[in-house]
Amino acid sequence: LFFSILSFVAQAQNLSLQELVNRKQFPEVLARADSLTAADSASYTTMSAIGQAYEGMFRYKEAYTCFQYCLSMDTTNVDALNALARAAINYGKITEAKRCYGKVLESDSLNFYANNQLARLYYQLGDYDKSMDHYRLPYEKRRYEYADRIGTVYPCYGNQSGEYPCGLFPD
Repeated sequence: LFFSILSFVAQAQNLSLQELVNRKQFPEVLARADSLTAADSASYTTMSAIGQAYEGMFRYKEAYTCFQYCLSMDTTNVDALNALARAAINYGKITEAKRCYGKVLESDSLNFYANNQLARLYYQLGDYDKSMDHYRLPYEKRRYEYADRIGTVYPCYGNQSGEYPCGLFPD
């Protein structure tokens, strides 16, 4: 029973840290972080909230370290990969950011956030072709999937060719 109560208290503290982050009360989160125990750092939720608070305070080195730790807990966590990549860009670790976004896109090539962030990054680096590839890919894939769904529900009168309905999404 005692351990159940401790677990509940730890979960309540994690939630309150995230709530503080959501309210952009970053100094309060970091003040509470100073009083956490080593066991608290084993919580992904706690470390993610602390990383977000550091990021909100423009302390990107510390945010990067927190998000690295979060990723070490679950190397396939898309949110951790995106957060680490975002902090890496702000910390100046461009190669690491590309690697993290690349891992996200390996599992979901249409991930909007990763594609958008990579497009912005390549644009800032002056690689406009790669930038446009990352902007274009999710749009192109999704527009045809969407058109396929519309075409099965709202076919154009006289459209026997199986083309997209009514000239929707012309090339």
